[in-house]
Amino acid sequence: MKKYTYMTLLILLVLSLMGCGSKVDSSAPIEGAAAYAEATESIMSEETEHAAEYADGDTDFGRLPEDDSASLDEMEFEESEGYAEELESEIIDDIHCRVEDNGFGYITVYISGTGTVHEEDFEDYSYIPAKVVVEEGISGIGDDVFSGCINLETIILPEGLNSIGNNAFAGCQSLETVALPESLESVGKSAFAGCQENLLDDLQYISINESNIHLRVDGDTLYLSGSGTVQKGDFGEYKPINVVVEKGITGIGASSFSDYRSLISITLPEGVEYIGTNAFRECDNLTSIVMPEGLKSIGGGAFYDCDNLISVTLPDSVATIGSWAFYNCDNLTLTPEALPADLKSIGEKAFLDCRSLTLTSLPDKLKFVDSWAFSGCVGLKSIVFPESLRTIGYEAFQGCKNLTLITLPEGLEIIEGLAFNDTSLTSVVIPDSVKVIGEKAFNYCSGLTEATVGRGVEELGENVFASNPTLTKIRVPKSMQDELIKSGTDVSLVEWY
Repeated sequence: MKKYTYMTLLILLVLSLMGCGSKVDSSAPIEGAAAYAEATESIMSEETEHAAEYADGDTDFGRLPEDDSASLDEMEFEESEGYAEELESEIIDDIHCRVEDNGFGYITVYISGTGTVHEEDFEDYSYIPAKVVVEEGISGIGDDVFSGCINLETIILPEGLNSIGNNAFAGCQSLETVALPESLESVGKSAFAGCQENLLDDLQYISINESNIHLRVDGDTLYLSGSGTVQKGDFGEYKPINVVVEKGITGIGASSFSDYRSLISITLPEGVEYIGTNAFRECDNLTSIVMPEGLKSIGGGAFYDCDNLISVTLPDSVATIGSWAFYNCDNLTLTPEALPADLKSIGEKAFLDCRSLTLTSLPDKLKFVDSWAFSGCVGLKSIVFPESLRTIGYEAFQGCKNLTLITLPEGLEIIEGLAFNDTSLTSVVIPDSVKVIGEKAFNYCSGLTEATVGRGVEELGENVFASNPTLTKIRVPKSMQDELIKSGTDVSLVEWY
């Protein structure tokens, strides 16, 4: 017999006994007894049917296990345990709201209980309060709970609160003061989207995310302290003007400050090892940044389109500059000393269209200049390449219209197509170590008068020296005669050696 049948019988028996002892109409006991008898007969009939079904083995409940170790008592215990878990879950999220009116229309809602506040817990109050106080015991604010509370000015959250969900305060356009506890571990996407821009001014302290990043505000400056990596969303929708990252932080995560157009300056401490992809992308009011010794890499697009960035200090420890890292930083000026001594690779389009660059040499450990790395850098006039260099990528210096002089090192192996297209080179000496020269590598060099091709070239692209009206002499080894003819080079300009 199932537990629910026993419970039903017990309840009916109690009700019957209560009915017998109460002072009611004389007919009530009779009616109660009749009802009880009818219910009992129905239940017994049901139990008889169940017994028959078990005997036949043809039942929705199936046969009892052949292993007699699994008894009915155990089955009932499992069901009871599941019921207890369900009940416990209901108890955990036990949320209560009470309203307090100061008599002048200023409404405060107090939220108490345990567990997580959900949207449905607060939906009856969403347009009422100017202030919300969440009391101790609440561990989380769920998704969208206070979303659209246009009258909400102040929210106070308790120590012990662990999480704020997605869009939790989105659209709270009157929100001025936020008191967030140190215990806070995570803030959801767009948690404060659409709040006042000056929300940051009232923010005093936050502790969020697993990396334990802390925020402190002093005027227009945001101070980040703690440990780990600064991540996008660590400071919600806030747009700081100045940022000081304090010692203990080890990384600036991907897109962490992306599109923060209010950002003017940022200071990074020793201990920061990397700047992630798109970290400061389109921070078009950022004017300077000092990077600490110990920084190892600058991710792709890190300073993409920061067109007011003028001054960058790159420590010698930086080994890689990623693709698009400083793309379109029109006002960026870098001296030879500004590039890191340990730099080994410059990624694709890393300095594309950085028109103010004034480099005259590249670092001694550099091995690879990727495609379009310095394309459009019209401020470049002369470049000395290091002996460590092995590859100059496709269109790497294309469009550097004021570049007149280059010194290519012994050890260089590949010059890809259009590498120096549309420059003002006056002469070129290609070392014997070069094995591949791509098509139109020196195309349209408006001031080129002479060129020398090294003895080691194994692959010569088409029209390597095409469209050079001032070119009068090309020195080429005799062993390359057939290759030169195939390339379409004007042999009348060739001087064999």
